[in-house]
Amino acid sequence: ARAESQEGLVVVKVFAIHDPSLPLETYKNHLEDVRKKLSSAVNCIPYQKIILTDKAGLIIREYVKYSLYDRLSTRPFLTNIEKRWITFQILYALHQCHKVGVCHGDIKLENITVTSWNWVLLVDFASFKPTFIPVDNPADYSYFFDTSR
Repeated sequence: ARAESQEGLVVVKVFAIHDPSLPLETYKNHLEDVRKKLSSAVNCIPYQKIILTDKAGLIIREYVKYSLYDRLSTRPFLTNIEKRWITFQILYALHQCHKVGVCHGDIKLENITVTSWNWVLLVDFASFKPTFIPVDNPADYSYFFDTSR
């Protein structure tokens, strides 16, 4: 969800807590570690605030208006040199992550944002998503990876 803060617009992702025995403090510590590691990465926006309550976990990051998906389908279309510049920045963002030992976990067009001056920012780091999904429970796939929402 998009929300407004004192500093401007933010994205708030909400994780409803159905099972209070989940070790959410571990995930919170991991996300805070990722934030610290990426503090000097110019092409990455990790989550800036993580809040745990009894009923939900909230992760908050800066809002950027356009995803790469949006930008690729919006006029004026990108020129070849702009596409190359964006590609270079994506690769450099990955270099910045891997240099400090951070895995993104969910790279897709919607998680690569582009500013009005074609500056690329990698967002929504999700190394907390499961690596394996049970074959007999497709609900986990829909919950963590469904892009139709």
